[in-house]
Amino acid sequence: MATSAKGPEVTAESLNRKYHELSKEFYRTSDPEVLLRGLEFIQRAVDKTASGPLTHSDARASYLSNLGRCQRMIFQVTGDISRLDNAVDVGRLSLAALPASSTLRVLCSSSLSDTLSDRYFATGAKD
Repeated sequence: MATSAKGPEVTAESLNRKYHELSKEFYRTSDPEVLLRGLEFIQRAVDKTASGPLTHSDARASYLSNLGRCQRMIFQVTGDISRLDNAVDVGRLSLAALPASSTLRVLCSSSLSDTLSDRYFATGAKD
């Protein structure tokens, strides 16, 4: 792990792991604040992979898919349709970030499909 004058560098993967920990905690507690904290971590992981060698990688696609999943869970808790719209946008970005031969294509497609279905039943949107 790289270090800086401020201490160890926080990696996208470590942020993703923290998101998963908080996601599990949310499932145990149903506390929406835990989910919102998780959103901050997975958003930071996505931001860290926005440029450079991870721009088109399984890792970035996975982080984007997790971000969409988190947005979708927030919608399920709050009913905020904008969260579903964000989840759809991020789901599409996750597919675009995948290398052509990625084995994650099915997983990311399935996640996007579920989100589009939720949005259709919530709003009637067909796109």
